Amino acid sequence: MRQTSAHKDPFAADICAARDGCAQALSRSFAACRPSLMTVANRSLPSELRAKVGASDLVQDTLLHARRSFDRFAGTTERELMAWMRGVLLNNVHAQRRHYLGTKKREARREVSLDQGGS
Repeated sequence: MRQTSAHKDPFAADICAARDGCAQALSRSFAACRPSLMTVANRSLPSELRAKVGASDLVQDTLLHARRSFDRFAGTTERELMAWMRGVLLNNVHAQRRHYLGTKKREARREVSLDQGGS
């Protein structure tokens, strides 16, 4: 009898269990992705937004969004989950960029630090 990939790969087994409703398996899978997502968030977040949005906030929002929409994830491997979550994260970065840099009213580049003086 052949073993399925889920039996050989604990990560794939967790994804399978998460699909079946196991909250602990989903949490383990997401926790494994968190360090990589932090790296991507730190690299992707424009410097002019760092005062408004933190990388850890973006990762947290990404994990919340991924939890709510996990039923739409079609992959079975760690690599596929990471790619999907990276896409969600980059969409969140883009949304923040649009929110703060795409409008004159909230444009982060127009802000001046209180330390620089001025009125």
